Amino acid sequence: MYIYLNPQYVIRNENNCSYIIAKSALITAKLEHAMAFASVVPPSIGYILSHIGEGELNASIENIANTLNIKPDLIDKFIRKIIGNPVKVGWNYKGVTISFSPYLLISVKEESEGSVYTDNELFYTTDFIPKRPSVPLNLNFMITTQCRTDCMYCYADRNRKNDLTSWQIIKVIDEAHDMGGESGFDRR
Repeated sequence: MYIYLNPQYVIRNENNCSYIIAKSALITAKLEHAMAFASVVPPSIGYILSHIGEGELNASIENIANTLNIKPDLIDKFIRKIIGNPVKVGWNYKGVTISFSPYLLISVKEESEGSVYTDNELFYTTDFIPKRPSVPLNLNFMITTQCRTDCMYCYADRNRKNDLTSWQIIKVIDEAHDMGGESGFDRR
């Protein structure tokens, strides 16, 4: 059996904390309530969620336990509490409430890939310091100010004439992806 991070979610690991983020595109109606989900978790939890799918479940747990220098049964107990759970699970960690979204981990019969962004400076053994992410969790990118409507609430500067070139747009999207951003596009 293999346990993976549900493809509806992304893990971003940074120094002193990690983030569980729901992707902006809805994959299944069962997760409709998770669309705006984002949670900050200790770096050790981010490490576990990032590496749980690297091999069969028991081997994966053993590797994580060796790296984190903790007992495998503690990781197994944690994983089993959140795998396939249809409700949000809350957990108090040193005075901070941590939320694990529904269906965060899923069980499959074959190997797959999760969606993880890891900061080069991730130190999973450091203290947990909840903080804002170093880069935005998502990006809404308006590629043009050209529009046929004249909505009075619109913030776009319609007098602007020098929109980005296709190359510049692709460069911004690539940079956001490289930084771990989840993107949604406003197509006008």
